[in-house]
Amino acid sequence: MKRSIIFMFSLCIVLLSGCKNLMQDYDLDTRSDYWEDITLLDYISLGKDPQITLYAEAVRYAGAENLLDGPLKTRIVPNNEAMEGMLLSAGVANIQELSPNVVKEMLSYLVIPGTYRSLDLEEDETVGEVTARGDSLYLTRSVTATDKYRLSVNNHPKLATSQIAVLSQDYVFSDGIAHIVDGFPVYQEKTKPTDAAPDGVDYSDAEQHTIWVNNDTHVINATASHRETNYGSETLLTVANAAWTRYGFLLFDLDPIEFVDDLTRANLNIYYAQRSIATLDPVLGVFETGSNWEEMTLTWNSMPDFGAQINSSSLVLGQWNEIDITGSINRAYQNGLDKVSLGLRLLAAPNGITGTVSLRSKEQGDGSYAASIKLFGAIPSELEVDYVSGLQVSQQGAKVIEPQNLSMKASGSAVYNYTDNNIIYVLMDVPTNGTVTRYGLPIRKFSEFTQEELKKGAIRYVHNGGSSSDVMTFKVKDYIGGVYTDIIGLPVTIQ
Repeated sequence: MKRSIIFMFSLCIVLLSGCKNLMQDYDLDTRSDYWEDITLLDYISLGKDPQITLYAEAVRYAGAENLLDGPLKTRIVPNNEAMEGMLLSAGVANIQELSPNVVKEMLSYLVIPGTYRSLDLEEDETVGEVTARGDSLYLTRSVTATDKYRLSVNNHPKLATSQIAVLSQDYVFSDGIAHIVDGFPVYQEKTKPTDAAPDGVDYSDAEQHTIWVNNDTHVINATASHRETNYGSETLLTVANAAWTRYGFLLFDLDPIEFVDDLTRANLNIYYAQRSIATLDPVLGVFETGSNWEEMTLTWNSMPDFGAQINSSSLVLGQWNEIDITGSINRAYQNGLDKVSLGLRLLAAPNGITGTVSLRSKEQGDGSYAASIKLFGAIPSELEVDYVSGLQVSQQGAKVIEPQNLSMKASGSAVYNYTDNNIIYVLMDVPTNGTVTRYGLPIRKFSEFTQEELKKGAIRYVHNGGSSSDVMTFKVKDYIGGVYTDIIGLPVTIQ
């Protein structure tokens, strides 16, 4: 008799009653015979599981075998879809474009000590363990009327990210447990969003400019006919994560501006008009895409590839919604681009509801609902340096950038409130021999983070090898549009 059946039979004997429905309630996701005679490394090296080939490639590329090996562990294994999403967020097309040390850092968050199967958790229990990287990872057993043994990752009120459902759970290996997920887990604590600028700020000296959308449309992945159909003349632009996937596209001509070196904010403005279901709580993701498309010919089959995710935002129904895309627009100007294309996707909602969201297009209301990008120049800042102190990093190691390494404060004569969420750092020059990461994911030139995120340990320097020294530089701005006068250099010493 196979060991999985023996186990369930033994459990029935212990419980004495109510077990006749246990196998029906707990339908084991893995093969009926456990993989208990081999390790997880052995399993992925077989190459017979097509859903985790990118994970296997990442482990080999990063030399992360030692993370998975050794004493009994529980490993979270992202499937190919999750790995591709992570690469999009990092702004790269394949794992080899990242430093092996950065990849190893990301993978080290997916390993916790001990063995946790769904059957090891009580009903609606959450367990948290410190990962190999040092941050906590949470496993939750959810109970519903039809399924009492479902697992999810990072279903915890302190985290800003949505829970990730486990697709295939309780893989039992000789060195522990594995669970396969379709999202790449990161440790991101909730932080306070940057405040809106208060009333009364004097912007008379700040330059501003509005760029109006030139082309807008959406595409649909349903029947073959839908995939070949163009929707450029529609008055509503729809995005959906339901049975029929829909993506939106916006194309802007990037007008020249004189204040390009002092561009402090670039906000995308879109009007959210309708939703397909009242309980839908939509989160819209904004992505960089290729710009070689036209409104009246674009279809699902001809759409450009999605690049890096720029930002995401919960949408508010029946009004204009503003989404910060400053970093992406800064990069576009600095790279001399004359067009910017944005892809819109509906991401997983906090309540798990899927559906369709309709945005008003430029074809509605004689263009009065056309999307736009509002650009803002700088005003003088009331910030001053608090601390700048070099970072000491071990060879091939990683180090959190802490407030004693980098922090700003309000000057003694400041009029406005500069809490940590209202102080923003812009990465101006990336380090030569390392990578700056935010929540474990590498960030690029002109990427931003707040001082609150820095204080919560979200920003790290990961050494990639090479010289015994390095440097990264930052522009500092504040929530009212002020920019600190000097570019701040943060030196790194490799020990």
